[in-house]
Amino acid sequence: MEGSDRAAPAGHALASGHAGLVRAFFARRCASPEDAEDLAQEVFCAVIRGASRFRGDSTEATWIFAICRHAWSSWLRAKEREARIALAAMTEAAAGQKGGDDPAGDGDPLQGLGLDLSAALEALGPAERRLYSLYYREDRRVREIAAILGKPEGTVKYLLSRLRDRIRRELG
Repeated sequence: MEGSDRAAPAGHALASGHAGLVRAFFARRCASPEDAEDLAQEVFCAVIRGASRFRGDSTEATWIFAICRHAWSSWLRAKEREARIALAAMTEAAAGQKGGDDPAGDGDPLQGLGLDLSAALEALGPAERRLYSLYYREDRRVREIAAILGKPEGTVKYLLSRLRDRIRRELG
């Protein structure tokens, strides 16, 4: 029996033994139950595939939650990329509809799409507007924003995620 064949039952046991905790980890973080379940399944697969690499230097739960944190941060990075691409596409579409008559870019880039970004931004608090400006208007990286705000990068990523959710709600 190969090493990976022996690891599969152990991996299944590890995954099933911690399934409730893994699901709870993602349920607390994801707005969508479907996303939470997808992430949990991703972790279960990673645990099963990687069971042979578990050396016992930490508890099983610590090892599994490290996998959870990695899956969560990867998912957040993917969502951040998707949001930036979507915002860029909407901005380009709006600029095309406006005929490029705002070369300074001072106006609402989404105005031509019927989205009132200005009103959505007005509903934000000063800290959220500053974060929006740094990330979307000044096109600064998370690391730069973290340094400017004096916050850890993970906190900035979390705040950006909350900001995007809030803008989506405001835009309806």
